[in-house]
Amino acid sequence: MFCDELVRRGFGVGALVFNRVLPAALEDPGARRVATTFQRTSDTMAATLLAAAAADGVGADGVGAGRGGAASIEAETLARVLSEVGQSFLDYATLAAREAELALRLSRKAELTVSVPHLDGDVAGLDDLLELGRASWSS
Repeated sequence: MFCDELVRRGFGVGALVFNRVLPAALEDPGARRVATTFQRTSDTMAATLLAAAAADGVGADGVGAGRGGAASIEAETLARVLSEVGQSFLDYATLAAREAELALRLSRKAELTVSVPHLDGDVAGLDDLLELGRASWSS
């Protein structure tokens, strides 16, 4: 592992920056349940949403029924979109869990770890450290 090699060569690992970290919301059990429901019951949900939209006189495109109405989108298409949204969230949640496990293992190798959602490049100088500070402590 890179950190071990640095130590072996006599370099200390004072800090690790985890960049482009997936949001913690992906680990929310409630959100995972909603995503699973989207994925597993998309046909029923699509039919319910289209029926509710038709009853309100709103088309699936958000415009009144006079411009295409609720039938302007097929139930099968809406079901596929709902299913894909649910599956995509679950895929990202799995990736976020793996990322968190790796970050935990790596955090044992350094005195300090910092996670940021997105930096444009590596942290290699004072300007980069200032950007890291703004990203870490601005919220």
